[in-house]
Amino acid sequence: KKDYLMLLKKEADIHKDHQLNLIPPHLKSEVEWFIIAVILTSPLILIGTLMALLFSLLV
Repeated sequence: KKDYLMLLKKEADIHKDHQLNLIPPHLKSEVEWFIIAVILTSPLILIGTLMALLFSLLV
């Protein structure tokens, strides 16, 4: 389970780097924060949803 999370993080980092390379340098800092915020919140929402589903199945 831990390996899977590490893999997800690695994928997110690769995705982030790829997106940042498409952005003009003067926009980078603002957009970087936005992308980081999205990347940080998306897995949390996804994991939260999965946990809720698993919990509802167990109960």
